[in-house]
Amino acid sequence: MKLILFLLFFSFILGKAQTEKQEILFTNTTLELHQVRINDTNLLEDWDQFLNSQIKLLTLDSLIQKVAKKSKIDYFSIKKGLNVTRIPNTNLLEISLQLPRKPLGNLDAGKNTIKKLLEIHNESRAKRIKMISENRINIIDSQLIDLSDLIQDSRRELTILIQQANIPLLPGKSLYQKIPQIEIESEKQKSLELTLLSLELRKKRITTQLDLLNKMPEQERSKIAMPASLEGGQIFKLKITRESSTDLMATLKIQKSLIDQEIKDTTVFLEKTKKTLIELSLKQLALAEILQKLESSRTNFNRLSDTKNRLTLDLQMPNQFMTIHNWKEGVILY
Repeated sequence: MKLILFLLFFSFILGKAQTEKQEILFTNTTLELHQVRINDTNLLEDWDQFLNSQIKLLTLDSLIQKVAKKSKIDYFSIKKGLNVTRIPNTNLLEISLQLPRKPLGNLDAGKNTIKKLLEIHNESRAKRIKMISENRINIIDSQLIDLSDLIQDSRRELTILIQQANIPLLPGKSLYQKIPQIEIESEKQKSLELTLLSLELRKKRITTQLDLLNKMPEQERSKIAMPASLEGGQIFKLKITRESSTDLMATLKIQKSLIDQEIKDTTVFLEKTKKTLIELSLKQLALAEILQKLESSRTNFNRLSDTKNRLTLDLQMPNQFMTIHNWKEGVILY
C-alpha cells in the first residue's frame, strides 16, 4: 500500500515537473526590410547580400546582450530561442523567439523582446548611416570647393584665350566654333601658294629662254621663235638682230631678278602665314580643351550638389528601414 502511494506521489511530482518544462512562450513575426542609399550612386546592394548581412546583424552576440540587459531576460535564453531566416524569393525575414514561460509569466514577453531587438538594431543602423552620410557630405563639400576653384580658373583661361584669338562673342554662337582668323589665314595661305607656283612657272620659262639664247651662236639667234610678249603668251616668229638679242637677254635677266625677289618675298609671307596658322590651331585646341574641362567641371559640380542635397534631406527625414507584419504569439508544449 505504501509502495503504491509512493509511486502515485512520484508520478504526480514527475508529471508536474514535465508539464512546467513543456510550457514555452512562442512569438513569431514577419519583417520587411528596406534598403537605403548611403552614397552618391543610384545602385542598391544586392538583395541576397543585403538580407544575409541583416540576418547576421540581428543575431549578433553584442546585440543580444544589449537586448537581454534592457529586457532583463537571461542572455542564453534569448540566444538559444532566437531564430532569424529569410522567406525565399522575397525581401522578408521571419523572426521567431522561444522563451521559457515560468520566469517570465507575461505572454507579451516574447513580443516585447523582439521589438527591443529591432529597436536597438534600427538605432544602430541609423547611427551608422548617419555617420556615413555626414562623412560623405564633408567629402562632397571639399570636392565642391575644388571644382568651384577649377571652374573659376577655367573661366579666366577662357577669357584670356578669347581675347588673344579675337573671337567675337555673338548671341547664339557656340564657343566651339572655329576661330574666325583661321579661315582668313587659310585662304591667305592658299593664295600665296598659288602665287608662288605662278612665279616659279614664269621664272622657269624665262630661264629656259635665257639658256636657249646663251647656247645658240649669234648668227643662229634670228632663226629662233621667241615670245612677242613674255606676259601675254602669244608666240610668233621674230627676226632678232645682234643688238635686239642683247637687249632681250638683258630684259629677261631683269625680269628673272624681279621674279626671284618676288618669290623670296612671297615665301617669307607664306612662312609667316603658316606660323600664324599653327599658333591659331594651337589656340583652337586649347580653347576646346578649356571648354571641355569647364563643361565637365560644371557637370560634376551639379551632380555632387544634387547628391549633397539628397543626403542632407535624408538626414532630416525619419529613418524607415523596416516594417513589421503578422505577429503570432502563443504557448507551446516542448
